Amino acid sequence: MARRIIRKLSASCDTLPSALFITGITEKEQHPTFGGAYGDIYRASYNQKPVALKYMRAVHFMRGSDLRRIRLKFCREALVWKGLHHKNILPCFGIDGDSFPSSLCMVSPWMEHGTIMNYLEEYGHGNVDKLLYEVAQGLEYLHLRGIVHGDLRGTNILIAEDWSACLADFGLSIFSDATASMTTNRAGSLYWMAPELLDPDRLENKFRTLASDVYAFGCVCLEVLTDISLYITVLTFLSYIQGDLRLQICPNPGR
Repeated sequence: MARRIIRKLSASCDTLPSALFITGITEKEQHPTFGGAYGDIYRASYNQKPVALKYMRAVHFMRGSDLRRIRLKFCREALVWKGLHHKNILPCFGIDGDSFPSSLCMVSPWMEHGTIMNYLEEYGHGNVDKLLYEVAQGLEYLHLRGIVHGDLRGTNILIAEDWSACLADFGLSIFSDATASMTTNRAGSLYWMAPELLDPDRLENKFRTLASDVYAFGCVCLEVLTDISLYITVLTFLSYIQGDLRLQICPNPGR
């Protein structure tokens, strides 16, 4: 309840609790370990433990009021994330404002085993049903609290030290939305986007919702259970948007 009140106050006053910001990040590596459409992951240390710094590269394309707005929204997303506690949700320690000049980073535990896709490539599909169940558990935890993940995909599902699946990067689709005019930023998430997000004018819904999360979860299942490339479904729908095809339901990948 206290966290909920703090979040509401921060939204109404454009202020954030000082406890959200942390100091003492050390041993930041010079180059990112992973990179995405709008952010990079750097390995560092915090309280003598390895952590991941999620550096939002996309803010360099913003100026003035747009930059202030997106930074504030980024901090609010981190505030929500920091208040969540579930075994299938990656913890958030807070925000680091010192490692990069004029930029902010979310700080979370370093996951040595990488993503679910890394795991499947190295260890095979023997535990895939268990991992997908844990993904569903984490998503249910978010949805019961009215929280939309917004960017569910294999690369945002990490494998914890105990080999369980953890959802990461929920809420950070704000950067993809804010830079939607950049093809490279938007294209990366197309494969997991519900039809109404691909064609918001025709299908009258441009916002990510609990339902679009469920669609993305279905795409994740397709991604990890089969060898079917998700881009086939996307190209089919894009052809529909262009008027070349009628909207088709994604084919059953089999049992």
